Amino acid sequence: MSSSHLTRKDLKNDVIDHEVQVGVQYVTSHKGLLTKAAIGVGVLLVGAAGYMYYSNSQGEVREKALLEARRVMVATVGTAAKAPNLSFPTQEEKDKATEAAYTKVANQYPGSVEAAISQLYLAAAKADRGDLDAATADYRQVIDKAPAPFVSTAKLALSQILWGQGKMDESKKMLDEVVANPTEFVSAEQAKLTLARLQLRSNPAEARKILDSLAKERSAISTVAVELMGQLPPVSN
Repeated sequence: MSSSHLTRKDLKNDVIDHEVQVGVQYVTSHKGLLTKAAIGVGVLLVGAAGYMYYSNSQGEVREKALLEARRVMVATVGTAAKAPNLSFPTQEEKDKATEAAYTKVANQYPGSVEAAISQLYLAAAKADRGDLDAATADYRQVIDKAPAPFVSTAKLALSQILWGQGKMDESKKMLDEVVANPTEFVSAEQAKLTLARLQLRSNPAEARKILDSLAKERSAISTVAVELMGQLPPVSN
């Protein structure tokens, strides 16, 4: 199915699929990597899908600006591209141009869906290169100004950064908010799964309780829940 024909159900499934991938990745990754590797690709996925979901109700100028930024993001590196596609001599030049393009959209249209998508991309890029303070600032802007589906996405990502920084209480509070207010992009089950995953080592009893309940849920979530339960320490008699 082409991206121009994505339905609300398709978007929700896309985000669930990403959460499954992140969950499996966490099983074999160090917790410190979560603040970078578990965020980048998922935000791009949500951003692109989110754009298609909301574009019909957005202004034409903002749509064109966001599409132009995405055109830079998907440009090739090292090999010439046929118009209207773009290419860059090096990855570094492409990264700089992409960040500049999304920053322009975010600055020109604050509070819009296009700005939220741009800030989610920027936050992910900054987290991927280890600039977690800057990534946190971008996620907080989305949380403060964006429509609910994007707020939930930002909270899911930011909660993982906060946990990795030792701010467990704030992280848990953020995930609890998503559980209480699920959206098309992030379900209550996804937020619970994230919390359980984060607590695998620090609070295995609570993680087990959450995973036990999720193992009885829909298949995508239950599969990861069962997988993560295998990583819990044995229950002492």
